[in-house]
Amino acid sequence: MSIYIDNFENLDGYLSTKYDYVYISIGSKFNQERVNRYIRRTNAQEQMFPLFLQGRFDKNILLIVVDVFPDMDSIVQSTDLIDSAITENITCLVINRFCNPIFLTSFIEKMTNYFQSYQISPVNCMICNYVRHMNTPNPIEQDSEDNIPSTIQNSLNECNNGKYDTCLYQWFGYRTHFYNYIYNYKNMRRFEFLYQHMNIVDDLLQEMSNFNYNNSIVVQNPSVIHILKNIVNITLPNHFTNAICISIFQQLSNNNQITVVL
Repeated sequence: MSIYIDNFENLDGYLSTKYDYVYISIGSKFNQERVNRYIRRTNAQEQMFPLFLQGRFDKNILLIVVDVFPDMDSIVQSTDLIDSAITENITCLVINRFCNPIFLTSFIEKMTNYFQSYQISPVNCMICNYVRHMNTPNPIEQDSEDNIPSTIQNSLNECNNGKYDTCLYQWFGYRTHFYNYIYNYKNMRRFEFLYQHMNIVDDLLQEMSNFNYNNSIVVQNPSVIHILKNIVNITLPNHFTNAICISIFQQLSNNNQITVVL
């Protein structure tokens, strides 16, 4: 079962074990089952416990869910979702905290020191930020959207000589065809705003939704290839790599569903 932590200092007691994979989600709690008329089902469960970690029974996995839970019902709704999927090889910690810069800086320092002390590879650690708002955010919400990822990335750049600086992933938010996708923040931040390339990827994702295993897409644009190599679908399993997650490019390549022409 998930372990609820109401005091951040109590986290230390759970960091005395080496895990094969560490997955941290921020802002991923369950809010409502139906999202909007385009997105029929929430992916809150996959945000907290993505499919690429499920079914990997030979790995010792630590999940840490950080969010503001307004009441006990909110905690129960989210932990029930996690508990319905976790297995004996999973340790899940749920932390009720508002992610201001002071907390985030302390938290990232603590976690990267833990990664380093047990020599956990950066490819096996993920910090995923899901703080995005469906409608136009108010100033406080916009501040959170802007400052949470930048604060985390700055801390990752500074801690342990930047060894874990590529561990941050950012959710695309409520964009219909990107709803189940996260991207590597350091490697792809500027690409999110290159709409010409993102529109091509959007079209590819729509095409992929109708794929069967005999289909293949042809990609010629290096920027599009870069994007595909740095985005991850949280609702797809990972059967191909020993790393914590698998990119869409890897998924397509392993299924012989992409042809690169440069």
